[in-house]
Amino acid sequence: MSATVSWLLFPCVGFASGSMSQGNKVSSSKACLIAVYGSRKVSADEQHFDEDHDLDRNGNSFACLLHMTATQASQAISQFKRAFLQDSADSIVAAARIPINVGETSGKNAAETPKRFQIRNTAEWSALRTRLRQSSYKKIVECADLSTATIGGGSIPGFMIGTGNFWFASGKGNPPVKLFAINLYPLSEQLLATACRSAPD
Repeated sequence: MSATVSWLLFPCVGFASGSMSQGNKVSSSKACLIAVYGSRKVSADEQHFDEDHDLDRNGNSFACLLHMTATQASQAISQFKRAFLQDSADSIVAAARIPINVGETSGKNAAETPKRFQIRNTAEWSALRTRLRQSSYKKIVECADLSTATIGGGSIPGFMIGTGNFWFASGKGNPPVKLFAINLYPLSEQLLATACRSAPD
């Protein structure tokens, strides 16, 4: 399956990653972090983590492109993993913006129109989670962390885990970064390997 099938709900393109030197990227991301922090006080440990992990696997900046910190992105992934892997239905409320937009295709036809629906409450989330935990999506969620996240741009800029399967973005509320969309389609072993491959050190 081609990578373009990943964008079932929100057609997105990756940000260019080769036009700026690594040193310039680091300098730029530090300036963006200052803007994201604003008047909020952060600990030295959190600031160090944000500076060390601001660039995704393609060298794009969470702070500059998504106006979020690496800490916030990491916490959003962890919160979603708990909601997916544990049995508490209410945990999805803290991890996602309800309703969650879902697009699903069987992958049998390249021209297939995705089925689109919304997860509007905890009962609907529990039903979808049960189905996904019996599939390859469980592996994608289990291996997900900040090193496997990829930033994308589109109508709602955010970052994904998997190969465009689970999308997160900034917004109002606490925590500010949450899951907002899910794209479902058959996953090959190659796609699973790509989804779980960490960024190079």
